[in-house]
Amino acid sequence: GYTKWFDYDKISNTLTLRTRKEGDYMVIHKNGMKKSLKSLLIDRKIHWRERDSILLLTAGSRVLWAVGVRSENGLYVSENTKHILVAELRKRG
Repeated sequence: GYTKWFDYDKISNTLTLRTRKEGDYMVIHKNGMKKSLKSLLIDRKIHWRERDSILLLTAGSRVLWAVGVRSENGLYVSENTKHILVAELRKRG
């Protein structure tokens, strides 16, 4: 399984678990620098046939977690965090 922790107070949109869509992006640096999900997957050398099967935890077009690939840098839990979102994905069986 996979587990990630996020600073919930920094998430403004409704959370959705889905596959990729046009316009998806991820914050890749704590200074707010963004990268398109498409570019991120290409850089990680993920085969194009696999890209549509990767589950994404999203808030709008902002990808918080590409399961098994990467989570974004803007939502790490810190000493100032008041509410934590624990996202866990388990394999059935």
